Amino acid sequence: MVEDGMTSDLTVFRAALEKGSGRAMTLLRGDDESHVAALFDACAVNLAHDPQCEEPRAPYLARLIAASGQLEKVYLNLLEVVEAWGDEEETGLWHPLSVLTALAAAHEDLDRTRLTAVIRGQEDEDDRLDLADLLIRLEGFPALIEALGLLAPQFDEDGWMADSWLTDLRLREGEAIEPVLEAARKTNPVLDRALVGRSEDARSRPIEPEPFESLREALRAKQQTRWGPRVTPRSEAERLLLAEDLASLDEAWRALPYLRFFARQPLPGDPRALLRWRNDNDPKVRHFSRMAMEQVDHWAVRAVAVEGLRALQPWSVGLLKSNYRPGDYALVVPVIDSEITPHEAHSLVMDVLAVREKLAPDERHDALVKAYDKTPCSYCRRDVVRSLHEAGQLPRWMAEECRYDADPETVALVSG
Repeated sequence: MVEDGMTSDLTVFRAALEKGSGRAMTLLRGDDESHVAALFDACAVNLAHDPQCEEPRAPYLARLIAASGQLEKVYLNLLEVVEAWGDEEETGLWHPLSVLTALAAAHEDLDRTRLTAVIRGQEDEDDRLDLADLLIRLEGFPALIEALGLLAPQFDEDGWMADSWLTDLRLREGEAIEPVLEAARKTNPVLDRALVGRSEDARSRPIEPEPFESLREALRAKQQTRWGPRVTPRSEAERLLLAEDLASLDEAWRALPYLRFFARQPLPGDPRALLRWRNDNDPKVRHFSRMAMEQVDHWAVRAVAVEGLRALQPWSVGLLKSNYRPGDYALVVPVIDSEITPHEAHSLVMDVLAVREKLAPDERHDALVKAYDKTPCSYCRRDVVRSLHEAGQLPRWMAEECRYDADPETVALVSG
């Protein structure tokens, strides 16, 4: 029985590491090799659900490694892994090197020589740029000037990288670095440009409305317009004409641009033009059809929602955004409790968050506590925790876990 308990404990520990949950800290057993091995695996490969969007996991993992009592062992073993890293590896070096950098920056007794040798040993210039932030965290101002020299030929396109480098340097050095930067910018044009800031991103500029006929023709031709469907609001009369166009189509590839449009602006009138595509073989057609249905308040959409909820279809919860009725939470609970994929769980929790204000207070608390455990995403977990915190309903055990969460904003919520 004890062995089974240990196995279960390890399974929960691994799941917490994958999610970046602070529960990993409460379960960590540094005297158990299986726990240390699981922690090591999380350092070698980024387990985050969306590594490009979620906060880097290095600070989170570094805290766990330090708490494990196996700091030097994990550090040296991870160094051996990155030193032997080959071109055939499918995952990038940045994550394990960022963990090593976080450990070296926090613990001066760790040898940095081999770590900096790996970072500097990258022959590809793009790889050297990608890893420049790590050198800046380790070496400070000289590494920044070196990185800016590499960036200079492509600053117009990739100048955004300098913003994060300056942030890293300021976090490392504090206010003392400001006079150094001011003096250096007088003789370093690239640093001067970085400090001035880049020109406004074109995506943030006001967008002129696309003429309706141009938009309509683009949708008919299955063209993806960058601005019209996604940004510019269209009148109900114009949307009715586009809805008629969609209703006349029988081919999924022709319907897809219209479904993308109505996923962002509600389809008026009879929603059957959307419903017919909700189970199409093409996953994109299915996805955008269901997204479009979420915006429509109509008895036919609600009927689909109820049918889907009874069949434990996670996407059906999203249809309640515009079609929720008191008592529907009883249909939602079995869906949340069901076994689903991480991708489905991510979408499900976002839908639960979207409908939470429609729930009764006790239902909302129950839904958010379930969502906390269900989501694979640290950002969604933060939204769950914030909602519970603002309502004064954050459980004590959850607050304790959140002190060690991978997301710094989640940590801040419970640190006041």
